[in-house]
Amino acid sequence: MDSVGGGTGGSGGNLNNSNGNDGKGMNGGSGGSMGYSTGSGPYDDDFGFMESQRGILLETQLEGVTEEIDLDKERFERQELKELRRRDQKIRNWLCALRFSTRLLNLLLSLLVAIFAIDAYQIWEQSRYHRISRGRPGTAPYITAWPMKPYTLPVFLMIGFAATSILINFITTVVSCCTCRRLPHKDGKFDVFSCVATGILTALWGLAAGLYHGLKKGKDLYSYSCSRVALARTRHFPSIDFGSACNMHQMVLWASIAAFVINALALGEIALVVKRRSIRKDVGLLEKLKV
Repeated sequence: MDSVGGGTGGSGGNLNNSNGNDGKGMNGGSGGSMGYSTGSGPYDDDFGFMESQRGILLETQLEGVTEEIDLDKERFERQELKELRRRDQKIRNWLCALRFSTRLLNLLLSLLVAIFAIDAYQIWEQSRYHRISRGRPGTAPYITAWPMKPYTLPVFLMIGFAATSILINFITTVVSCCTCRRLPHKDGKFDVFSCVATGILTALWGLAAGLYHGLKKGKDLYSYSCSRVALARTRHFPSIDFGSACNMHQMVLWASIAAFVINALALGEIALVVKRRSIRKDVGLLEKLKV
């Protein structure tokens, strides 16, 4: 009986041990499957493949967005560069038209001043020796066209100013015609030269008009030609028209004033030149970015 009981107890012990081992195995297996990351299961490779494909897709999308942004930026810069070049060309055309018209008017006015001044001087040259005498010089009655020695400095100064203006206008007109056919980025120096030439012409004509009017002292050709004495003597000298000489001197003065006003207005090109230099600076920066 004791042996039977012992055997039974041993069996029970073995059973308990077997159950215990089975329990531990089940608990261990179950606990391990819940707490362990799937790194070697049959679906782990598919999961890693999906992760890698998703990363490639995201990277591809990011690269596409970046390329699109770069294309938009390049398109914007190209459009902005085109617009700046268009504005530069527009201002350049304005400058060419302004300069050509100003130089042409200056040239015509300079020729007009020179011709009138020379004609007025020739009238004096022809008339100062033209005498009508009813007796010997120094005896009465004796009449001359110019009873006093005239003051000719204003006329000579005006002729000199007109000749200088003609030379400057001729040079700038030729250079302007040649420059307007060149590329926009090649005529930057001419912009400065043109502004300086316009400033010189403005000062030149202002000085000419001021001196011509300020040197009138009653003995100059202008004053005497327009005086009552000269007009009264016209009847004694049918070949001399003091009225025409007076009109010529007045035209010389008004033409010089007109030339001064035209050149003063033409100084407005300085604002266009400054604006153009700013635009060309922006164009240069964008061209450097493209490179």
